[in-house]
Amino acid sequence: MHWSNHPRRREDGVWCPDLDGAIVTDDGANLLVRIEGYSIIEDTPTVRRAIVAAVWFQSDDTRYRWVNYFLGIGEGEIDETTEEWWMKIYAVRNEVAKGLPKIDAAAWPV
Repeated sequence: MHWSNHPRRREDGVWCPDLDGAIVTDDGANLLVRIEGYSIIEDTPTVRRAIVAAVWFQSDDTRYRWVNYFLGIGEGEIDETTEEWWMKIYAVRNEVAKGLPKIDAAAWPV
């Protein structure tokens, strides 16, 4: 993943990530990603931050067009001593809608 982050820091010390990036999948598809959220210092022996974020994906690749209809909700952590981070992202989609979105139905996951 290649990305750029333009976070702001609130008065209470909470960082607010504002990240835009690009992902190339193992099968060669390109996805855009946007992450906005909170990064809050944890009470741990090392310097760690807990992340909670909203995540949007976009793709014009027919195999991945379904991501255009999902919102991701992510949780994760940043280890500031190693500069490593991870996020687990949960997919949220509209289950109240009467039908599937009119985006390439062949790529829609079952």
